[in-house]
Amino acid sequence: MTLERLEASHLSGPLYFALKRRLSASPAPTAASAASAADTPSPFAFPFASRSRRLVVGPLLSAETATDVSDSNGWYLANNQDAEPTVTALNGTYGTSSPTYTVTAAMTYDPDWHSASIYAHSSSSTPPGSFAHSWLPIPLDGFGNRLYDNAGDPVLAANVYDGGIAPKRIYCVGNLFRVAQDAAPSAIALWHSDDGGQTWSQPTMVTQENGGGLLADKPTVAVSYYNGTLGHVYVAWAVRDSNNPNTSHLSVAWSTNGGATFETPFIISWDNVNDSSIAVDANTGTVYAVWLNFRTSDIRVAQSSGTSGSLAFGTHSIVSSGNFAATLYNGLRSPTVPLARFNWVSARLMVMWHMIDPVGGLYAKTYYSYYPCSVDCNGYAWKNKVVIPQATTFDQFQPAFDYTSSGDVMASFYSSHEDTQGQKYYAYVTTFHSDGSRIPGVDDLRVSWAGGDASNPTYVNTFM
Repeated sequence: MTLERLEASHLSGPLYFALKRRLSASPAPTAASAASAADTPSPFAFPFASRSRRLVVGPLLSAETATDVSDSNGWYLANNQDAEPTVTALNGTYGTSSPTYTVTAAMTYDPDWHSASIYAHSSSSTPPGSFAHSWLPIPLDGFGNRLYDNAGDPVLAANVYDGGIAPKRIYCVGNLFRVAQDAAPSAIALWHSDDGGQTWSQPTMVTQENGGGLLADKPTVAVSYYNGTLGHVYVAWAVRDSNNPNTSHLSVAWSTNGGATFETPFIISWDNVNDSSIAVDANTGTVYAVWLNFRTSDIRVAQSSGTSGSLAFGTHSIVSSGNFAATLYNGLRSPTVPLARFNWVSARLMVMWHMIDPVGGLYAKTYYSYYPCSVDCNGYAWKNKVVIPQATTFDQFQPAFDYTSSGDVMASFYSSHEDTQGQKYYAYVTTFHSDGSRIPGVDDLRVSWAGGDASNPTYVNTFM
């Protein structure tokens, strides 16, 4: 395999990086071959990342923020085209060498079943570059047939500590559905792994729908790092109602036994809702749910009124309103998912998203906000949205982010500003203060070699 062929492949995560490191050590390609590869649309088109030793939710850029871990660990960043990727890393205790595991999961084509499944890669630091692959199992009926045709929307999280409920356990949440989608049964499922993502359990069914226009959709998962609820698992999802979208609803369920069972879900909102994210305050155990309300065109947040027992969520606050159109200027269909992190260093709940610029009305911009805010705030004590990328032309979209041990924020995003037609887009990263202000001397850094092309394919999304 050549480096050009690797870039044109559908590989991602640890395997992609291990091969890229190996191939990069080989003789450089000729100028002609390099030019040819650069002109070829890359299949990698959604950035997701993880920082070593920190397990996090979803297709996000993530950072190590635990106080007992050095800030010198490396960042992982990869791309994948509409495969709904997710990534996480764990400083494990398996074996005498205490390897670090980096785990990715994505929805991909399963040739055995001729349908979509969730495929996980686990890379171990001992020995360097070793990895394992596995399909997350879909339940079978008594005749050996799948109860659901497809699995997708994977999101990873874990208890990264040696204490609490199910220490060092990795979780993957996803949705199960049939070809008929909302006309057939669907479910939200949670798998777990106790060996660094090498093998996976049969799924626990968090919720199930029976069709009739209802589809269990877009799940997300978080694990509490708060001492009083360490290891508790929280799952949020939407039930979309195609009969009347305004009667869709958003729910949260939680498990206190390592995902074996879940408490009765709490319905946060009955409305035209979807695309949720969930975060837990490691200082207090408060749980935050963030989602899109399509009827009112805003990003909403609700927080739990307790940290144990039967959780309840109160009134909604609004992060920002705007035009969340799914289609960008260049014709690329790329709906936003608001991503949330609780920055316990700065004691702030942070949200990033993209939407159409309310001033120019043509291009998508990537925005950041946080709560609580004391200066330049909206009526709900959220910071008025701040544009993060330095680029000012064409689209900047699909952000991913997390915070460092100093409380600063590192973010990745796509931008088409380097292409004169705004068709080709590349991945960039930047770092800024958690109040939204820029760090002097820190510029946006392009990190992708071959760019994606809005004309092929025409759809890029993250299903957080």
